[in-house]
Order: sequence, then C-alpha cells, then structure tokens
Amino acid sequence: MDWMDFNHDGKVDAMEQYMGMELLCSSKEEHEALFGDAGDFDDEDEEDEDDDIDSVDFDSDDFDSDDF
Repeated sequence: MDWMDFNHDGKVDAMEQYMGMELLCSSKEEHEALFGDAGDFDDEDEEDEDDDIDSVDFDSDDFDSDDF
C-alpha cells in the first residue's frame, strides 16, 4: 500500500498526490519549486499578535479536569 493513499481505496488519485507533496515540503524554497508559490510559508515573516499565546494569560484555576 502506498503511504499517499489517504483514503485506502488502493489507488493514489491527484488530490492525494498533491497532499502528499505538500506534506513533504519543509521550506519555502521547496514549496516554490514544486508548486510555484510560497504557500503557507509566506506567512512566516508576518507577525500577528492574535496568534501569539502567552502563558501569563492562562491560570490553572480556569480549567477543570472535567473539561478534558
């Protein structure tokens, strides 16, 4: 069985091949070489304050063991 056969139907279709190639990209340059654009690697230079999570914002009392 091929590792890119994500739905286990016995054949690797175009979407599975595309997704497999995406998973193998480990740098912006590799993604540009395979797909012609930077993909998600383009966002690395942009700082977004909403995405930053500070541990100071969380208190252990805010979570109950029943929540998990």
